[in-house]
Amino acid sequence: MKKLFKNSYIALAVLALGFSACTEEVEYNPAEVPATAQVYFSNTNGAQIDLAKEARSFDIAVSRAEAGAAASIDVYVTADESANAVFDFPATVEFADSAVSAVYTVNVKEGVELEYSVFHNINLSIDESLATPYGNSSYTFQVGVPAPWSEWAAIEGHETATYTFTQYVSGSYPVAVSYREHQIETNKAQFMFYTTGIGTLSDFVVEYDKSTGMCQVPAGQAFLTHSTYGPVFVSDLVNYPFVIKDDAGNPIEMTYENQPCTYDAETGLFTLNLIYYIDKSLGSSASGYFAYGTETIQLSGFKQYDYSLAMQYRGHYVDNNGVDNAVISTTMGADVAQYLMTVVSADEDLNATVSGMLDGSVPCDTLSESGFYAYPLTESGKYVALAVTFDAESKAMDAYTEEFEFFLVGEDNPWVSLGYASYTDDLVLPLFGNSPMTYYVEVLENKDVPGLFRMVDPYGPEQPLYPYASSYEAGSYIEIDATDPEGVWIEGWQSTGLDIQSNGLMEVTSMAWYQVANNEGATKEDVKGAGLCGIYADGVITFPVDGVLVGLGGKAYYANRNGAFTLDMTNLLDSIPEEEGGESAAPARMGMKFHGEAMGKVTRFKKIDNTFMNLVEAELN
Repeated sequence: MKKLFKNSYIALAVLALGFSACTEEVEYNPAEVPATAQVYFSNTNGAQIDLAKEARSFDIAVSRAEAGAAASIDVYVTADESANAVFDFPATVEFADSAVSAVYTVNVKEGVELEYSVFHNINLSIDESLATPYGNSSYTFQVGVPAPWSEWAAIEGHETATYTFTQYVSGSYPVAVSYREHQIETNKAQFMFYTTGIGTLSDFVVEYDKSTGMCQVPAGQAFLTHSTYGPVFVSDLVNYPFVIKDDAGNPIEMTYENQPCTYDAETGLFTLNLIYYIDKSLGSSASGYFAYGTETIQLSGFKQYDYSLAMQYRGHYVDNNGVDNAVISTTMGADVAQYLMTVVSADEDLNATVSGMLDGSVPCDTLSESGFYAYPLTESGKYVALAVTFDAESKAMDAYTEEFEFFLVGEDNPWVSLGYASYTDDLVLPLFGNSPMTYYVEVLENKDVPGLFRMVDPYGPEQPLYPYASSYEAGSYIEIDATDPEGVWIEGWQSTGLDIQSNGLMEVTSMAWYQVANNEGATKEDVKGAGLCGIYADGVITFPVDGVLVGLGGKAYYANRNGAFTLDMTNLLDSIPEEEGGESAAPARMGMKFHGEAMGKVTRFKKIDNTFMNLVEAELN
């Protein structure tokens, strides 16, 4: 192919010459040769020069375009103060007679010792009148002594780990693990993780201080490539290169005290507060973040401890004094030595309550067995059972909650069961690549507020999706407000009770409610006019395509993508019917690949992934 191209080029040249011979002669002026020394810095010089700790000098290659007489060329130096304190910079570089290359040698000052991990910024330049237009007239670089590290190596018995993603993506994936230690500062170490199971995560480095157990995740580590924004990076929250603001626009202070990153050498567990972001200076099309929160990495080869506590509201108990009690059942994990438990109003600050339980300012029970426990309550309302588990060394491990609605005996419960209605799920199953499925769920209606419905445990133990759940929060319901038949919505984020593959509880809300709650000045009439609300007609509730959101792992996904969501209350049953044909109603398989379109952080996705939000706002206008 090359030969053919060359001959074609020759033929073309002949034709061109032949054509020129028939035209007026054109004068040819060759390019002028630069009348300078034509000196330049070699392009083989690197952007960073690494020195040995004992080094007393380093060399920089300088060239000129043609051999000539001996020459002394001025070199101009721009350097930070630390560099001027460490190095002696010659004023010139010397070319020997007939030489086309020279060496510019920088010496370490007498009596100065180079330090590890200290790099100096330097720029060398040559007067433009002596330079060549075909080479570099200046050279910018860093020079210093890199910290000495051991070689990366696998950790015997802990060669792999399980990375549980909860932010930009969701799911648990196997990763390979490498480790190295600093040879001088012996408390310093680094872990490196690699996986092909999700994104393009590779060479993901976590810095570890063995003396404190604290970790850092440096900025600028590439995770994957977004189809719109380009490279997506990950770091811990403290190293995030931009400012995170709260909903009021105030900067949020990020420190390792309030956003810790830790490694527990006894359990092999990393707990990292990470942020996934884009950075225009690193090649992304914009700067900002997608999501942030806690993710974990569990090294293999460690004993896995179970400090969990399952709690469930079991109803009423009226004691001998006529006092009404809420009954809470508990089931301890295998490694729970004891736990603290109390019941508080759902309006309480739960984080503050946990702190009070730990410091003794909030009354609570100290328990060491699974069982049924009664808590006296004097008012009807929504409550939360709250517990903190401890290990055998009395170290607080985890906090758990169980929310429930309580009605005193004798008080009228406004929620009345209508029976079992036909429900077509287009919220959860289709996110995992399955078709919508129809089955029966119990429906309650508030007799004081006609048109306010609750689907009870729509994904609970009696339903087809339940076998796939890592855990389930019993007593969950989805409340649908159909008091306005043409303005049906799901108000607030409501738990489905489902936790699939330990990604956290799935929550749902309606797009209509979300728009009103998150766009100042928007009203229900606006979202009705935009076609975002559901409809209640002839005993059937439906929602428009993309009219529902599912929250999972800190992100929101469009749901009801098929427009199949239906709650049909026209033929209510007293119980769930037996399956016809003896076949399971559960889907044949359910992988973790999402088919819904990600919208970003549930509470913050307007920061970046706002295309859909802008479209809705335009319709509202």
